[in-house]
Amino acid sequence: RLAVQVDAARGAMEPLSLVLVDLDHFKQINDTLGHQVGDDILRDVGRAMSAAAGPSDLVARVGGEEFAWLLPGRDAQAAFDAAEGLRESIAARPIAGARVTLSAGVCDLGLTGTAPELYRLTDGALYWAKAHGRNITFRYNPDIVEELSASERADRLERLMAVNTVRALARAVDAKDPTTQRHSERVGEVAR
Repeated sequence: RLAVQVDAARGAMEPLSLVLVDLDHFKQINDTLGHQVGDDILRDVGRAMSAAAGPSDLVARVGGEEFAWLLPGRDAQAAFDAAEGLRESIAARPIAGARVTLSAGVCDLGLTGTAPELYRLTDGALYWAKAHGRNITFRYNPDIVEELSASERADRLERLMAVNTVRALARAVDAKDPTTQRHSERVGEVAR
């Protein structure tokens, strides 16, 4: 559908924007509250996105906790405003008993000419939002967003996995001695 909409927008010389949305810390929600609550949250966010979408917009789930929102006829600023409104409304209320935030990336067809490139640039904006604090809507700007190669993303993932391993080890050490439970985590929080 993205390729069809890109072709139509280019043919009609009309704006077209894409928003990619990712729920922040969703794995933690699934791990602490259970997958049923996670599923309820996904459904609620999907309904909220559909309600915020215009009649010609397309909202789709494109990954585990990632959604795409295609906005024909709207430039990046209008798409940013729509995504930011969604982000604020989701953060303002609990969903299934949990506080949920989301990060969003926005890009329009004016910065590229193909569907895969539009998706890639929008994904870069989303990645930037997640890497810079989460609970942010970021509009793609080639002067700001660092394009990450596949190897750079793999390096970052490897570092994240190493940090998670250290955290798991710290929890195991803390669990061994109840008198120092969570001590390693508290020391880490104080140090940060």
